[in-house]
Amino acid sequence: MRYSDVISRNAGALLDNCTEVGDKMKGASDAKGIYDLPTDIVVGKGITASRYLQRLLDHTQYGSNVLAGQMILLQRFVKKTNIQLNSSNIYRVLLVTLVIAGKQVCDDYLTNTSMAEIGGMSLSVLNQLEVAFLNSLEWEVVITKKQFLDMQEYLAVATF
Repeated sequence: MRYSDVISRNAGALLDNCTEVGDKMKGASDAKGIYDLPTDIVVGKGITASRYLQRLLDHTQYGSNVLAGQMILLQRFVKKTNIQLNSSNIYRVLLVTLVIAGKQVCDDYLTNTSMAEIGGMSLSVLNQLEVAFLNSLEWEVVITKKQFLDMQEYLAVATF
């Protein structure tokens, strides 16, 4: 199995576990602003977080560096907002973190128009979601090389 496949499989398993726990915690906190937007994701509903993530990665052709960046941004977001990931919010969070991670890592990243189509969301909602997400992180989205490498190593050896 390729290194990038192991990383994406482990990231997906981690997300499935987090979502399952979140679904069991009724009344868990939700980040203000980012989830006040309409839930209009067409692609994704009814599938696991890991399958949605794999769909996004397959269609974007983003590699393990973008995935590591995405997981770092997701981790920061959860820590900053105290949000509990669940099946109601995971698709939006995965899409917006992938959009921002792609812009961080790739010189030739996909446009929001393409990402909205791939993710099954309207462009206007994705744009609003991106701004709300960035504001919730106070625009602290720079990721160091060490952070990328540490996250890749963690995802390569972790078992869930």
